[in-house]
Amino acid sequence: VKFYESKVHHERYFANAVGIGFDGYVAIGFNRLKDAGKKSKWLYVISMIKSVLAYKATKVATRIDDNSISDDIYSITLGVGKYNGGGMIQLPNAIANDGLLDITVIRKIGGLNVLWNMPILYNGHIHKHSRISAHRGSDISIHSLPQIPIEVDGESVGYSPFDISVISKGINVIVGKGFNEME
Repeated sequence: VKFYESKVHHERYFANAVGIGFDGYVAIGFNRLKDAGKKSKWLYVISMIKSVLAYKATKVATRIDDNSISDDIYSITLGVGKYNGGGMIQLPNAIANDGLLDITVIRKIGGLNVLWNMPILYNGHIHKHSRISAHRGSDISIHSLPQIPIEVDGESVGYSPFDISVISKGINVIVGKGFNEME
C-alpha cells in the first residue's frame, strides 16, 4: 500500500487487511489512548464508540482495476484474510491465495446505524446490508477530499491518496493437511 504521512510518500506491505476511513480513524483514537498511558482491554471499544460519534463519510473516488466508484464513503476494508480486528469478518469471501484483494465498501451511514448493525461485523453477513457492497481486484486507487486515514494490519500509518496492489504469490507459507477445506 502506498500512502502519505506528513506530506511524505510511504510504501508498506501488509499481510492481512487494510482499513480506510472509519477504521483508520478508530486506529488513530486507539493509538492516542495508548500514547496517553491508558491501559485496558476496552481501549479499542472506547475508541470505536468515540469514533462512531465523531466520524462522517467523505467524498471518495475509488478505482478497482477498470471499475470506478465515486460516492460518500464511510469505510473501505481491503485484504486477503476474512478476519480482522479481533474476530470481525469484514471480508467474508476472501481467499488468501487467489491473488486478489477482497474489498468491502460501506457507503454513507449514520452512527446509530453502525451501532445497530454491529452484529453483521461478526456473523459474516456484512454484505447483506443495503449500504455495503463487495468487490474484488488486484490494483486499487483511492482518492478523497479531505484526506482520510488508513490503518495497515491494525496500525495507523497515514492518509490518502492510496494505491494498493497485490504481490501475487509474494510469500510462501507452509500449512497443514486440509488447509483449503478449513472455513
